[in-house]
Amino acid sequence: MKPYKHIETRHLGLLLFVARLFAVFSFLFFGLLLVVLVGIIWGGPLHLLSYLNISITASLFLTLGVLSFSGILAAIVAFEEGFRKRTEAILSNNEI
Repeated sequence: MKPYKHIETRHLGLLLFVARLFAVFSFLFFGLLLVVLVGIIWGGPLHLLSYLNISITASLFLTLGVLSFSGILAAIVAFEEGFRKRTEAILSNNEI
């Protein structure tokens, strides 16, 4: 699983790497939080964590925010790459 695998860049590789890293960690953390929430609701051994219910819910929203930020970073990279390709196409047409 590689998030944003259709986005390529020549100049903003580090930013794309950070966006992918944020996306992977937010997916993993989101899954972990869902498992903990289900454990709290069903009352298994994770029922002892019920006092953390508010902070877990807040962490879910924080995770979704990090995932959204990752999408914004990927959109910036995709916009820059499209702009670069258009500029190169215009410049190559003017040189002929």
